[in-house]
Amino acid sequence: MLYSVELRSHSRDWDCKSRKKIRITKFLNIFLKLFYLICQPLPSKISLNSLPTLTISVLLPRFLYDKQVKILLWSIGKDNDSYIRDGIAIFQKRLQHYVDFDIRLIPTVKQAASLSIPELKKQEGKMVLDLLQPQDYLVALDEYGKMQTTIQLADFLQQRANAGTRQVVFLIGGAFGLDTAVLERAQLKLSLSPLTFPHQLVRLIMTEQLYRAYTVLNREKYHHQ
Repeated sequence: MLYSVELRSHSRDWDCKSRKKIRITKFLNIFLKLFYLICQPLPSKISLNSLPTLTISVLLPRFLYDKQVKILLWSIGKDNDSYIRDGIAIFQKRLQHYVDFDIRLIPTVKQAASLSIPELKKQEGKMVLDLLQPQDYLVALDEYGKMQTTIQLADFLQQRANAGTRQVVFLIGGAFGLDTAVLERAQLKLSLSPLTFPHQLVRLIMTEQLYRAYTVLNREKYHHQ
């Protein structure tokens, strides 16, 4: 949904010098008011007749008016190889234009090789649950989760913004997946594909998909149906 902000001029016949000074002053005034509007929830349409000098129509995506959502991508495991790191950095930088986004690597459990798979998953799960805040919306990446299209992912992000969610955590498990306690805590279980990918590559894919989803919300020419 788009909001239209109409700034209408009712002033006429200014002399050149006065007009130049007025326009500079009014431009700064408009800029500050638009900045304020971006940070505030708005009704579906507003009219600012008190702002002279310019007639302009500004179209902004609705999610810009909602309380800012922070998107986190957590992953259990070792640091990324250089080629993965470089790829993630590209899309992470692009994402920052749309949303507060950060990646966190959760180190593997010490002496993991000596633990059974159930015990390893349990300890990894405890680390994750200790890091989560009660209000966090957790999306667990799981092979048995729900598959979504890019458009559906974009809709999901918009819904979270509309609902006032402050923090959405996308979680990539360790080598053996996520513990049952973590899956039960998750509000959404998401599957990227029936195929098996290296966990480092999933970090890159997920970062790119989040960027792609936000370009959809912004109606930008990146995603093609």
